[in-house]
Amino acid sequence: MTPTRSRVLAAALLAALGVFPAARVASAQPLVLAASDTLSLDALLATVEATPALRAARLGAEAAQSRARAAGLRPDPEVEVMVRPGVLLGSGDLVMGRVVQPLPYPSVLRREREGARAMADAEGFRADAEAADARLAVQQAYYALYRAQTLDALVRTFQKRLGLFAEAAAVRYEVGRGPQGSILQAQLEGGRFEEEILALATERDEALARLAALVGRPDLARRSATRDAPHAVVVLPPLPSASDTALVEIALAGRAEFAALAAEARGADADVALARAAFRPELGVMGGVTLMGFTPGDLVAAPGVGVALRLPLNRERLGARLDEARLRRAQVDARREALEADVASTLVYRARAVRREGEALDLYRRRLLPQAETTAEAMLVAYTTGQAGFLDLLEAERTRYDLLTGAERARYRYLVALAELERALGGAAPSSTRTAEAPRPTRDAPTP
Repeated sequence: MTPTRSRVLAAALLAALGVFPAARVASAQPLVLAASDTLSLDALLATVEATPALRAARLGAEAAQSRARAAGLRPDPEVEVMVRPGVLLGSGDLVMGRVVQPLPYPSVLRREREGARAMADAEGFRADAEAADARLAVQQAYYALYRAQTLDALVRTFQKRLGLFAEAAAVRYEVGRGPQGSILQAQLEGGRFEEEILALATERDEALARLAALVGRPDLARRSATRDAPHAVVVLPPLPSASDTALVEIALAGRAEFAALAAEARGADADVALARAAFRPELGVMGGVTLMGFTPGDLVAAPGVGVALRLPLNRERLGARLDEARLRRAQVDARREALEADVASTLVYRARAVRREGEALDLYRRRLLPQAETTAEAMLVAYTTGQAGFLDLLEAERTRYDLLTGAERARYRYLVALAELERALGGAAPSSTRTAEAPRPTRDAPTP
């Protein structure tokens, strides 16, 4: 091969590699895809409520509300009828009828109603907390899918680049300007990416399977076996701007767990009041009529009224019930204290973790990736002009690849940390801007 052909192939190599500038694509226009090829995180989160697990939780809360509507109502009257045949008494037949109406204290009915409604509210808040957990799991699986797909695109991009490096090394070897070892080294570097592609395919399938189970869409798991699986796309949310103290206050006011505990506390207070009221006698009124006679024409009616009184004589049983109600109330307070301590000790850590991951990602994007891109391009020019060896070029490209994949993993950690922070706050975003959706970039040039 002539030196002219060598120069032509070197120029072609530069042009071809220019198609895949891995760190320069941030300013490129992303590829717009059909809606069927893109998974929207907001759309997936909107389907969480329709999943069987969440439906069961919501139905349980509705059942509790229905049960609460029946609490605190006045009990139904009791009707009693008794017949004594005259043949047994040696006299006329005796028919007795009586109506008994219990009269609970109005305060007792009110406490029963308040307690039932409070426990129903607690059931609903627990369902809200379960929904928040489900949304966090969907976000985690979605970001894992995005990471696997983006890293897969990076691997394939650099595999193509190394293929072109191997061709350039072969050209140099043919014209006597390069060793054969350069060809073998390029082929070895390119081959090691095959294992990474297989591992990323497994990660992608696992993330899709989790999403399919979480949102009740088996079609996602079925599509994961092919390369036609829908793509996940995200835009980085901003760092949380609220102070650590403000975040704790948001969590205390906004978490469904605290609302559920507050409702349980109201229900426990009602139980304590009911246990105390049980020490008082229960009243009731009754009225009836007694009919006596040998024949229907001889029947004599004897009406009567009375008062029923239930005496709480078993004070030990009533005292045990009151002690239990008080202990249940103290248990709610202890659970709230434990949750507050957990929020105070972990929420600040989560917020700082988000900020640290954001700073690390910013370091990649603003300094490390541009430096690696500049070094790799300079080394490529030096290699094509014979001023640098193949191993120098390969090392520069490997460094750029390592930094690009490191940036993608940092982005994944940032997204997951932010989602976990939002969950710790009760599901509310820590800033005014939520995670947005955007068209995914090209497969050959993922945005770092």
